[in-house]
Amino acid sequence: MIENSWRRLLLILVLVGTGVFFLATRGLKLGLDLQGGTRLVYSVDIEQAKADGSVDPDKKESEILEEMALVIHQRIDPQGIKDPSITLSGNRILIELPGGNDSDTIDIQRRIENLGSLEMRMVAYEGYEGRGLDDEPPIPAEDKFDLTEEKRRLDEWLKLPETQAAIERDPVQAIRKFNLDRATDKGPKSKFLEWRPMYRRKATAEQAQFLTERAAGAYVVNTGDWLYDGSSNAHPTGGKPTDPRFVPINMHEEHFTGDDLDAKALAEGSTEMGEPAIDYTIKAGRQLAYADQSEKWTGKAHAIMLNGYVRIDPVFKQRIPGRGQIAGGFTRTEVGELVLVLKTGSLSIVPERESSTTIGPTLGDIAIGQGRISMIVGSALIVAFMLLYYRLAGLVALAGLAINVALVFGAMAFMRATLTLPGLAGIVLTVGMAVDANILIFERIREEFEKGKDLHRAIEAGFEKAMSTIFDANITTFLTGLILYNVGIGPIRGFAVTLMIGIVSSVFAAVYCGRLFFHWIIEKESITEMPMAQLFKRPNLRLLSVRKITATLSIAAVVLGLVGFFMVPNNDKYGLDFTGGAAFQVALREPLTQAQLKDALEKDPYYVERELQITTLDDMGDGKSQRFLVKLKLSPEQREAFAQAQRDARKEGRTFNPEIIDKARDLLANSLANEPVGDVKTYGDENGAITELVLHSATELEVAKVKARLEKVLPKINEIAAMVGGEKKGDVANSKDIFVSFNDEPFQDQTKYVKSLPTRMATWLGGEEPLKDVNGKTVALSSAFPEASLIGARAVGDLRNAAIGAIILSLIIIVLYIRVRFRDFKYGIAACVALVHDVSITLGIVTVLNYVGLIHAELDLSMIAAFLTIIGYSLNDTIVVFDRIRENLELREKLGTKETFEQLIDNSVNQTLSRTVLTSGTTILVVFALFIFNYGAGSVLEGFAFSMMVGIIVGTYSSIWVANPIVLWLTDEKDLLHDGKAKPAPESVPTPA
Repeated sequence: MIENSWRRLLLILVLVGTGVFFLATRGLKLGLDLQGGTRLVYSVDIEQAKADGSVDPDKKESEILEEMALVIHQRIDPQGIKDPSITLSGNRILIELPGGNDSDTIDIQRRIENLGSLEMRMVAYEGYEGRGLDDEPPIPAEDKFDLTEEKRRLDEWLKLPETQAAIERDPVQAIRKFNLDRATDKGPKSKFLEWRPMYRRKATAEQAQFLTERAAGAYVVNTGDWLYDGSSNAHPTGGKPTDPRFVPINMHEEHFTGDDLDAKALAEGSTEMGEPAIDYTIKAGRQLAYADQSEKWTGKAHAIMLNGYVRIDPVFKQRIPGRGQIAGGFTRTEVGELVLVLKTGSLSIVPERESSTTIGPTLGDIAIGQGRISMIVGSALIVAFMLLYYRLAGLVALAGLAINVALVFGAMAFMRATLTLPGLAGIVLTVGMAVDANILIFERIREEFEKGKDLHRAIEAGFEKAMSTIFDANITTFLTGLILYNVGIGPIRGFAVTLMIGIVSSVFAAVYCGRLFFHWIIEKESITEMPMAQLFKRPNLRLLSVRKITATLSIAAVVLGLVGFFMVPNNDKYGLDFTGGAAFQVALREPLTQAQLKDALEKDPYYVERELQITTLDDMGDGKSQRFLVKLKLSPEQREAFAQAQRDARKEGRTFNPEIIDKARDLLANSLANEPVGDVKTYGDENGAITELVLHSATELEVAKVKARLEKVLPKINEIAAMVGGEKKGDVANSKDIFVSFNDEPFQDQTKYVKSLPTRMATWLGGEEPLKDVNGKTVALSSAFPEASLIGARAVGDLRNAAIGAIILSLIIIVLYIRVRFRDFKYGIAACVALVHDVSITLGIVTVLNYVGLIHAELDLSMIAAFLTIIGYSLNDTIVVFDRIRENLELREKLGTKETFEQLIDNSVNQTLSRTVLTSGTTILVVFALFIFNYGAGSVLEGFAFSMMVGIIVGTYSSIWVANPIVLWLTDEKDLLHDGKAKPAPESVPTPA
């Protein structure tokens, strides 16, 4: 039956062993919903960037931030398998990274903070007059390059005390200001010349072997690639070895940027000496310009700059067709990161990190526990069904499913993919759908056995005949995943990766492993029978006879579904991922669990309506915390009112207290942490004031340092002392609570004055050099609500457009593939119409039932996965029927029967009906368990499972009464009978009258 069975077994063992090895050594990385992770907050100074020319001054701030968020997302998660959450809040970018350790977070921070700006420009040479590539007129005489004068100006600037301080902080920004300072004759003389710093740092052991210049631990690497001779341009400045070196850059000649590189051709490489390098290729439209420039400037150096630093300045040796290398003292790890950064494009502004906080899981312990139970129950139901229904064959199928799961989890561990709760449910669902291949094989074996074949031949024929169906059904779904991965972004790509892995492992387990196991059972155990239960004998239903009725019902259902979807307001059907909203932090005196805080807040219907998402910001054990991040939905009108109130508070210099905080303050009054300033007393009027207050800090402060800082900004400090147990203690050096009495400037409105004190105190203790606490960390004043801000949608327009584009392209590919396999367009068209039918109806039902409150199923990123799964399921079910139609058409051609095409379709559906019922039934068992156990638990699995239940039912219906009637409608029986696919039955000879 099978040759080299031991080799096949060895392959299986190697693959499974590899999967288990990666699973054991790397483990599974859990998502934000299950494990939590790290929250990074970055600010973006757009006003400064516009002032210094880094970005277009006319460009909208929101557009700049959205572009940056997209680039950052691609850098963090290029394959779409890490599931980060990236949202916008004013001029800040909020990033939540699942799980991970300190090294993972540091790597990601490095990618985020890398500007990714690449420039290739000619080095400036003495006497340059400026004839460009297009024979432009020479530049004005006053702008002719005089490097002696340019060096003199640079040296004067370098001697200034403030210059050295600026260079130590940031050489790129320092020299940029010098380059812009032409009006006062302190910057470069020629407006076509700028200076750029040469990148220098201490060498690592890996880099040391490639150095061509070494000086007191600092170095500059000047190496060329295979097209260059490697000679170095002489640098114009001297000085101490630790001084930065600057290179004069010709800003008049043709230049190239990262946008001119072919992103797909960027790759890690090595120079002839083995030094790590970046291989690049210029885009086709710019290659001629690059070649012309290299030919014109043969023998001259050009500078390749990354993030404003000159990394190398190789000399053009000859005409270059548009390829090269960048090698500037990189480690192999840096090359990999730079390739990724350059592929994703540059950031217009370097984001500045404000904070990094560890956060807990977004789902509470109860929701996670119920999700876990539902998956165990769903898996157990599949195991029970397969054993009870297929018995020994079921045991073979379960062995294959175990291999399938090991391979899927091993692959995810190898790729370091993030596993979320919907992702886990998807894998359980994959197991349910993987049963389909086994059912196809087993039902085929049953058919062959009933024809009188012995078990050996029945199994051979069963596998052989099922292979075509399994191949077509899975290839079409795999092609869909391939398109989703290449065209989609973010979670869409992540879904595609999981889908493709699941398909490959499922087919391998069911066909390759299953066939081997059957071989051993038959050959080694001498089994001649394989009993299986049977739900029903093959029916003989005229299913298409009611096609006009079902067509009417389908059209009505699609119309009602779409009407229902579009009638429900966006804020009621979309989740926070799509709508955006607001977020606030809350600090408590005593620790609570997420569920306890949610229950406390949802006593007010205001919070119930806004779909709270609560995350812990520190872990105190037992799922409890004193600090939480609360996210909630807001309508567009509420968002605008929030923004306006925030602007008003900022303008008036007072603390911002939006409605979302005021209501929480009332509900949590006795549990809240102290405000930053308390027990305020003021004496005085417009002539001056004496103020007493207690300063509350989140951590201990040194009283003496607080006094020294406040003495710099206030007219007089009357008294300052630590507060212990509500009493002043002058002999206590450190405390979280400090009493302060001070003289202040006059005020007009006492209420406004008191409200301004927290903001003023934070400013006094912060500033450019913020005060440190006793542990050396920046002071953080106590506050019940330290932060409140609007947050943008996680799923921005690019994600939506990518999803729509990927699905449309997938439908086109499906039509074309089915056209090739089934030799007719009508099958592909019918399959696509069935897909649209299934998604439209499911979307409408889910949206309306969520709106009326019967289920919790808002449309968010996890629901995208549900609907993509529905597409895959519906497509798989439809292809199985089409494959049987094709087989029966070939059989009709061979036998020359009279059977009409309608009868043939009915027979095909009847033949596959048991498989359809069994596959749908096993899958529904899983999703029903997921739904029942998660109903009302506040988990995303409730909406995910309900959508899948509806989708499976509708998909099963459409594979019978939508796809098949369309194939029949698009088929002309006469054409079918004469196109070589089938022969007309012999006409009867008329009897003589």
